Amino acid sequence: MKKQVENDYSAAYILLDLNNQERFIGFYTITTFSIQKSTFEIPLKSSPSSVPVFRIIMLGVDKKYANRGYGSKLLKHCFKLVLRASEEVGAKGLYLDAEDKKHGWYKKLGFEAINSPDKDTNIMPMFISTDTIRDAIC
Repeated sequence: MKKQVENDYSAAYILLDLNNQERFIGFYTITTFSIQKSTFEIPLKSSPSSVPVFRIIMLGVDKKYANRGYGSKLLKHCFKLVLRASEEVGAKGLYLDAEDKKHGWYKKLGFEAINSPDKDTNIMPMFISTDTIRDAIC
């Protein structure tokens, strides 16, 4: 992942605990991506065959800071970034591959499954539109 950031294929955002010697709390990495229009169950109006989106590659919180809302805080930062960038360059939303046991958490935040989970890994592709993001944070 570090190489992708160093080579400008993705960007990383880090959350630090400034009250505790700048201790690492969590991070996320994001990049541009595209999803085939046919992937969406509900047809997207007037969209190209390849829909531009942003993609969260990784999102994580240190176990010592787990269950304190830091994952949501990182995601809210990501949502704001996606809205700003989509207004500048155009994108339909945010995509991610949700790990096993995180499907429900992402659904509560507005993401929708766009495919069934992988049979072997239970990783599920999920998407949230810029309209849903805007409604959630405005």
